[in-house]
Amino acid sequence: MLQGLKRTLRDRSSFESNIDWLKTVYDRILARFRQVKSLPGRGSRVRLKMKNVASSLWIRLGSSDRLVAMEIFIEGEYDKPLNLLQTKKVKSIVDLGANCGFSVKLWSTTFPDATILAVEPDEDNCEMLEMNN
Repeated sequence: MLQGLKRTLRDRSSFESNIDWLKTVYDRILARFRQVKSLPGRGSRVRLKMKNVASSLWIRLGSSDRLVAMEIFIEGEYDKPLNLLQTKKVKSIVDLGANCGFSVKLWSTTFPDATILAVEPDEDNCEMLEMNN
């Protein structure tokens, strides 16, 4: 539990404001207490501004969206392949299972001239993908 608290406090520096960070703290609470359906805001869409992301991200509170955003933009999940591709002229990207669109945002920022085909079969994720790109 102490490790989680340390990580939560460390993550603060990744967000533009305390309000953005507190949204993620509340999302962690919702995730921790999944069985408590009466907590307000579960499923709500909220906008987050992270320091190393050019534009805002939309997440659904109580979903895996926050975790995906943190994997991509804080933990650098795609850093190794991006570093390998930086010297290449990338023309096309296919993102199968684009989820809520955070990876698409990363691709489009990193490779602004590339054509991106994002495939996502889940309707709710598709709506989030459109909101995030």
